[in-house]
Amino acid sequence: MLKTQLLTIALLWAVPNLYVHSQTYSYRFIDNKQVAEVPMKLINSLPVIEVTINKKKKLNFILDTGMRTTIVFSKRYMKGLDYKPGREIEFAGVGNGGLVRGRIASDITINIGNIEGDGLSLLILGENQGIKKSFKNLGIHGIIGYELFARFVVEIDYYNKMISFCEHGYFDFEDVYEQMPLLIQDTKPHIYAALKLDGKDKDCVRLMLDTGSSTTMLLGGHHKSEEHLAKNKTVAVGLSGKISGSIVNLEEFEIKSFKMKNIPALMVSSSDFMENNRANERIGSLGGGMFLAYAIVFDYARSHFYIKRQHPSTNRVVVSL
Repeated sequence: MLKTQLLTIALLWAVPNLYVHSQTYSYRFIDNKQVAEVPMKLINSLPVIEVTINKKKKLNFILDTGMRTTIVFSKRYMKGLDYKPGREIEFAGVGNGGLVRGRIASDITINIGNIEGDGLSLLILGENQGIKKSFKNLGIHGIIGYELFARFVVEIDYYNKMISFCEHGYFDFEDVYEQMPLLIQDTKPHIYAALKLDGKDKDCVRLMLDTGSSTTMLLGGHHKSEEHLAKNKTVAVGLSGKISGSIVNLEEFEIKSFKMKNIPALMVSSSDFMENNRANERIGSLGGGMFLAYAIVFDYARSHFYIKRQHPSTNRVVVSL
């Protein structure tokens, strides 16, 4: 049953693309293997993995396809580590708050299982940023994303709580997974899917795949209506604060042969969210709540997305925390 007061963590960042393109090939396997299997915690439908910073401190990071830059939520999490603090930056994130401030740290080493990245940079958020409070009680310290997806083929098995990183071409997923085209735009992955809402004809729409969102789906743009706006409340949290919207019922949703009905979704009315969608020619995003019964694979290099059902339920999705 849906809660009247719904608060969903949606990591929809607008972080500047500071340095990721020079970092993607800094990651490597340290044992001459071609695959790394890393257990994940599934916290509010978010895939969380353990990373080691500068070979000293272990932190929990969300593996987020929507994140182009590695972020640590507080400088307190970096205490006791040797790193070079760099310039301070500020930028606008999604949400109704103000600018977000942080400081760049360089020459960072990150280890994830048998994967190591050297000479990396990350962004440490200022202590007054509200997003830290959203994750403090969940034991989550930061976010990592694009660098890993660009470097490896990445499988996220939500049902078995396992993430695999492998070299391109090492695995052939086509025999056991359904394949579809993957479009990478501004470091973020997109697919096309069919959905039906408000009794209208089924639409083929473009959606961002956002593993850093805990909900099933966030919609905006041309699906906004006066009926939905009348029910506005806080439905999500972005880097710059709260995001307004309402709960809607998605009558039908299809990805390849996988069909789901009566899926709860969030209709977002925040202007910055809708403007971001329009700029990227999409209507919204799919979050981890949609894939709890599945394993999904991202192959950025070959522009392929793969999906496989791991649980017999046809409607194993969630909308709230």
